[in-house]
Amino acid sequence: MPESTQKAVAAADEVEAKADAESQARAEADAAFEEEQRESVREVGTIELTPTWGEIGLLFWRLALSGEEAAIREMRGEFAKAFAGMEVLSKIMSTLTPEQRAVFDAVWKVEQAKVLR
Repeated sequence: MPESTQKAVAAADEVEAKADAESQARAEADAAFEEEQRESVREVGTIELTPTWGEIGLLFWRLALSGEEAAIREMRGEFAKAFAGMEVLSKIMSTLTPEQRAVFDAVWKVEQAKVLR
């Protein structure tokens, strides 16, 4: 192979190697960026805005005291869930393990405090 052809092939190989290295560097940078984005999403997470039943009870109490009859009527479904849930709980209380009863007692105190504040 003539020397000029060898030089051209070597130059082409060098350009290709440089392009491969740049491509690899871009791929690594993209992967690092994507991982950083995933980590930031994990760090931020979500904010739980769903009220607890104790908070709903407090809302109901305040609406009732202020005479908001229309708002109270709209909460009928929540009342049904709360009272049905309490009936279910009263039926299964005797079957709770000591650990489950401890969880119940802790949650009960917190939720009662929300309504009674």
